[in-house]
Amino acid sequence: GTSHTFSGIAEGSYWAYVNAINAAGAGPWPEWYKVTVKYATPSDPIIKVSSVNNFEGNNVKISWNAVSNASYYNYYIAEYPEGYAYTTSTKKGNTKSTSITFNDLKSGKYSVFIHAVTAMGKWSGQSNWQTFYVYAKDYIPTKTVVKDDHIYALYDYEMSWTFARDLCNDLG
Repeated sequence: GTSHTFSGIAEGSYWAYVNAINAAGAGPWPEWYKVTVKYATPSDPIIKVSSVNNFEGNNVKISWNAVSNASYYNYYIAEYPEGYAYTTSTKKGNTKSTSITFNDLKSGKYSVFIHAVTAMGKWSGQSNWQTFYVYAKDYIPTKTVVKDDHIYALYDYEMSWTFARDLCNDLG
């Protein structure tokens, strides 16, 4: 034949030659050619977080756009701000789907990001980071006072000030 296809070649530079041999078994000395193999980097996924509700034990769905040359996606979820998602992930893994759903996240603030990965192992940059909250089902105030058209409720739970503020905003 006049061509050959190699598959599964890692990125890099290679040298190749073609030697044409006549019927008598002789041919010219081959000329070497430099061949460079480079694979396209996948584009960065864009995440959106949605949920049936963000109460502990219920569905929190994280989805993202499909990346054309991605074979699978790596995901990293970390409790915020305790750690960096690569090294202290609450959840991490990979999927061929463009969404993941969790039913077992405890109350807290979380951050998530995604990498698209090609069949040859080339990673995209990080997707956008998304932050979301998961709340306990039983946040019931221990005391409530209504004064000057405002509701003041005391909750007996240990949490950060920003998490408490966001919880109160979400609860109205």
